[in-house]
Amino acid sequence: MSTARFPAAAASHDAAATEAVDEAVDKAVDKAGEPHGEPSEDAWLDVVERAPQRRGARARLRKSLGGTTELAVRTWDYLTTTVGRLTVMMVLLTALLLSAGVGTYQSGIKREENLAAVLSDTEPMSTAAHDLYMSLSTADTLATGSFVQPGMRTAESHADYIAAIDQATKAADEVQRGSSTSREDEAETTRTIQKQILEIKRQMPFYIAQMERAHANQRMGNPVGVSYMSSASNLMRSVILPKAKEVLDATRSQVLNEMARFSAPQRAPLAGLIAGLIALIACQWFLWRTFRRRFNRGFLSATALMLVAIVWVIAANYSTWDAGSRDFTRAVGPLTALTDARIDAQLTRTDETLLLLRRESLRDRAVAFDDTEAKVNEALNQISRPESQYLVSQARAALGQWHEAHTQLIDALASGDYDKAVATAGSAQDSSPAAPTAADAFTRLDSALRTLMTASRADVQLLIDEGQSASRAVPTGVLVLVILAILSIWLGIRPRIQEYL
Repeated sequence: MSTARFPAAAASHDAAATEAVDEAVDKAVDKAGEPHGEPSEDAWLDVVERAPQRRGARARLRKSLGGTTELAVRTWDYLTTTVGRLTVMMVLLTALLLSAGVGTYQSGIKREENLAAVLSDTEPMSTAAHDLYMSLSTADTLATGSFVQPGMRTAESHADYIAAIDQATKAADEVQRGSSTSREDEAETTRTIQKQILEIKRQMPFYIAQMERAHANQRMGNPVGVSYMSSASNLMRSVILPKAKEVLDATRSQVLNEMARFSAPQRAPLAGLIAGLIALIACQWFLWRTFRRRFNRGFLSATALMLVAIVWVIAANYSTWDAGSRDFTRAVGPLTALTDARIDAQLTRTDETLLLLRRESLRDRAVAFDDTEAKVNEALNQISRPESQYLVSQARAALGQWHEAHTQLIDALASGDYDKAVATAGSAQDSSPAAPTAADAFTRLDSALRTLMTASRADVQLLIDEGQSASRAVPTGVLVLVILAILSIWLGIRPRIQEYL
């Protein structure tokens, strides 16, 4: 039937259709929870484009928790995409590289601080302890040796004795000040050092008083002066010098411990850098699997920078170990041997004086002299510096002359020729170099040993400086390389991220 022939029926049909559409729109609005009212002209289009309602447990959880869950879900959805995985990879890689660089920097700065403490506190304290030990021994040797010199004690000899006592006092103060800045984990050693220094300071006035009383009686010609001198020397050798030796050994061990800490390899920082390099390689494998491109210039540059940083740290660690452990031990060995040999020589010279003044036979002391001679020769054998060989030759020549004078001294005492024994033991101003007295030969030997010890001590300080120089630029340099590596990986990943934008 045509609507043109029946207009009334067509109008009625259109009105019914429009009423049905309006009812459907009202029902949709009511179901969506919107307020009732007149619908807009395109309300039916809004209804059609409305997103479908989610159902299930996940939908109910999101609805119950509100916007926080919605944000978390959207974040998770983003992270499951390729761009999201790239972002996570870059953030984790950046954090790993940065932590490795910062860890290496902090470890290097800590090593620098420890070595600076060695240079400013521990090593000077050990040097002061060495000066204390040597000054005390030298003072006792000078004081006792003046009793066998012809005539009264000379002003020069007295001045040397006073200078040795003054140097010992200054050295004791320096050791005491240096021990106050020691490490907390060496508190027991510090207490031992301070205790021995206080005991040395307490005993020194007694020694000086007895020795001055001995010299006063010597000037007056009283034989009791020898007794006072013997008592003072016994105090020095049995009480004061052993305590000074204990202080010296303690400070030496502190320096060795500090150098061992300094020369120890940086295992944790190096492991962090290696982990960062492995992570870089793993990320490049991931990029290759994802984009089928074998090489990324940014990541390759970062890998090269990390390799440079690792090699630099390894080389610096080897240099500090070589300078701070192996070479330092080799340099400390001759210094220790020379110190012990010089002390033994001074004690032997004091024995010569004491036994001569007591008019006893020195044949029972021949073995002790031979031991001292062997120890001095052994110490001289450890000197390998070419520039020190001339001093070594001088020391050996002086030792040989002392041996000859010592033998003559024994023979003179054995035959009862006390005047000859005194002349052989004392210092003769007109003695010839070919036949020096025991005092002259000992003085030359002691001077050569002192100069060799000064050179060996300079070698030790030079090695500490070299160790510091080898590691000074490493912390900052490695941190800069790591930062450049981080910039490189972000520049390298930028084109891959842009492909998704």
